Amino acid sequence: RDLVGVVTVIREAGKPAFTAQEQETAFRLSEFCGNIVRNALRLNKTEKLHDFKSTKSQALISIVEALATSNDPDSIVGVILAHVPVLLDADRCTLFLVDQDRGELVIREGSSQGRQNKSDTDGFGAQEIRIPISAGLAGHVATTGAALNINDVYQDSRFNTKMDEETGYRT
Repeated sequence: RDLVGVVTVIREAGKPAFTAQEQETAFRLSEFCGNIVRNALRLNKTEKLHDFKSTKSQALISIVEALATSNDPDSIVGVILAHVPVLLDADRCTLFLVDQDRGELVIREGSSQGRQNKSDTDGFGAQEIRIPISAGLAGHVATTGAALNINDVYQDSRFNTKMDEETGYRT
């Protein structure tokens, strides 16, 4: 399997956990997007979908259209990150790209997006943040391939608080 990245979807502390249906949607969307990004990087060939009416359908269609019409990974990532919070009623979405050569997860500037009424800035000044591929919950997902849904990340010893401390956002 050719891993291209790790997506995290987060709700603020105190909000209800994601439902089983939302988890399944996130998992399937991650798989779907990963496959399409992989194919876009290799072949830049996907099919477009026709217009639908609901907000969530519009968000999904925007993602698929971007994937079908762009061969720029940064552009594709930006569209995905902008629309996943709408699809899953999440506060934030962060893409951790996998750098296999250096054994690291990479968060590029603009790779973490919140909903429109939330801050759309990353909260850190660096062009990118690099962490060991085994660090934190995203590292666990990257190294095992297993999806996680954790109600209170602060109760999980794998959770890396560094990002919350640097950005001021409480996961």
